Amino acid sequence: MATGVYRISGPPNIHNYTSAAAVNTFYAGDLVGLTSGVLVIGAHANILGIALKTCTGTATDVIPVDVIAPDDSDFIMKYVTTTAVTLKGTQHNITFSAGAQVVNATDDASNDCAIIDLDARDAVALSGGRLIVHFPAVSVIGSQI
Repeated sequence: MATGVYRISGPPNIHNYTSAAAVNTFYAGDLVGLTSGVLVIGAHANILGIALKTCTGTATDVIPVDVIAPDDSDFIMKYVTTTAVTLKGTQHNITFSAGAQVVNATDDASNDCAIIDLDARDAVALSGGRLIVHFPAVSVIGSQI
């Protein structure tokens, strides 16, 4: 199973952004943000949207991004460990590693996403199972652009 983030409801909101050069690497399906006006891998309170093209960090590229707005859109993300029904309704952080972004087991002040449900395609108690999530406005900079 891939570790990218995928929209499963709501209309796509695709815009092009210039990526940061040289040291910036992220993959299609990774959450990305803006720093100094250029696209970088996402971070706590710096989620613009989902990269739709891989950025290898070798040059400044134009990257299409599905911008996340604070609406009722649902997204799929993998969970870092074993899923459980008790995750529903909780808020968690995201591990922002290029090509390996997952919902972290940590629930603290960053609260990057709200877990709405477990993905019905996976068994409960599946290690690395998929979750249905929302992104709160506090984490999403797409709502501020």
